[in-house]
Amino acid sequence: MAASSQSTVLVTGAGGRTGQIVFKKLKEKRDQYIARGLVRSEESKQKIGGADDVFIGDIKDAESIVPAVQGI
Repeated sequence: MAASSQSTVLVTGAGGRTGQIVFKKLKEKRDQYIARGLVRSEESKQKIGGADDVFIGDIKDAESIVPAVQGI
């Protein structure tokens, strides 16, 4: 698939048990998806690799998730 046909998917709760599984599976399918993770703390971000595709924010605070949803 071409990069333009990839879907960008934001996994909220990417630091949790189910979120980690979903985030990892999406990252394994790089030809189909661009995965982004949303966690609530730096500790959670580091737990899942701490990469630039993991954002810190809280869905109850719209301003905090703007960087994570930008361009989606």
